[in-house]
Formats: sequence, structure tokens, C-alpha cells
Amino acid sequence: LIIPKKLQKNLPYKDKPKVMALKKKKEKVAVVRDIHESQVASMMKKLKTIYNEKREEERRAKVKRLKDFKKKIEAEEARKLQRQRKMKKDVFRTLSKTESKKTQF
Repeated sequence: LIIPKKLQKNLPYKDKPKVMALKKKKEKVAVVRDIHESQVASMMKKLKTIYNEKREEERRAKVKRLKDFKKKIEAEEARKLQRQRKMKKDVFRTLSKTESKKTQF
């Protein structure tokens, strides 16, 4: 379908014909590796695998370490809260004793 240029100018953008460049099919060249190149590629692949495994192991260790640290902090907070409650209880007990002594006199 061919639309004259003058008519195309008057059309809104959504109705204008879109010109797309035709993509040429590229032929891919087959890469043939010699023995040394294939050995190097194999070695690099192994090294990358080892590196990735090591990183994953370090990540797991870090997560475990953080989990243990959080647990330790929570335990300390619980102990601190328990001590504060006990201190408050003791303070109020002594205050009530002194109040009761004052009321007796």
C-alpha cells in the first residue's frame, strides 16, 4: 500500500506508515577451536565454576553468621529487659516498704 507524501503529512502519527529497515540475514561463521583453545576454554570454565561455588559458600556463611549474630543480640536484649524488670520490681518494692513505714508512724 503506497500513500502519497502529502497525505502522509496530514495523517496523525499513529496512522502514518512506519518504515522499518529490512534486516539482512547474517550468516554465522562456525568457530572451530584448536586443541589448545579448547583446553583453555575448558580451564576457564572450571575456574569460573570454582569461583562461583566459592562465592555462594561465602554468601551462605555470611547469612549464617548474621543469623547467629541476630540471635545473640536478641538474647542479650531479652536478658537486659529481664534485668530492667527485676530492677523496677525491686525499686517499687522498696518504695512501697518505705511508704508503708511512713504511714505507720
